Amino acid sequence: MYNFFIILFSLIAVILAFLDLANKINIDIPPYNYIDNAILIIFTVDYFTRLIISQNKKRFFKENIFDLIAIIPFSSFFRVTRLFRALKLIKLTRLFKLIRLLAFLEKLKKNTRNFLYTNGFIYLIYANLITITAGSFSIYFFEKGVTVKSIGDAFWWSFVTTTTVGYGDISPKTIPGRITAGIFMIMGIGLISLLTGTISTYFINKINNNKTLPDYNELPEEAQKEIEDFIQYIKSKYINN
Repeated sequence: MYNFFIILFSLIAVILAFLDLANKINIDIPPYNYIDNAILIIFTVDYFTRLIISQNKKRFFKENIFDLIAIIPFSSFFRVTRLFRALKLIKLTRLFKLIRLLAFLEKLKKNTRNFLYTNGFIYLIYANLITITAGSFSIYFFEKGVTVKSIGDAFWWSFVTTTTVGYGDISPKTIPGRITAGIFMIMGIGLISLLTGTISTYFINKINNNKTLPDYNELPEEAQKEIEDFIQYIKSKYINN
């Protein structure tokens, strides 16, 4: 669930930053500043937590530069610039807001890409979209003028059926329509099962990947010596013989 919430918060941050940049809202006044500050705190905790547990701090810094930019509180910083209006530094606020928006976009892109391309999740989404589209046109062809009045109704029926929700507000009446419905119900069950299984596998792998062994060079000298002695013992017993 970690990546899901990070993606969600990133999306909210992007929307707020974009609306603020377009002068549709003022992110410095309630309730927008509360939301922005809350997301800022979450991203800050996330960044420094990952930095602390990272084995290679330098590499982490290079690979997460946009994450660092995203947690810089530009709004708070530029409140100070009100004291320097003579220097017209306040005009830089829009530039830095744009930079922050780009940082949020990059963070959203990175986390979304990691989530979608793990275990072929993106291909399952494509398969579901193709199935829903095929179901829509099929049921529209067989049920047009009977239970389906428009292509919009057909898409709604296909989406509800394929995702196994089944509201029942649109039910096929013709024989071909019912056969089509049965086929797409079975396909929907299979695809949704694969989808949920893939999501579960993603989070299980995420947990397992976090259980990494410490770097050898970071171990105490005594531990390194014990490892070297053990390796020499294995070599002498199983390899040299």
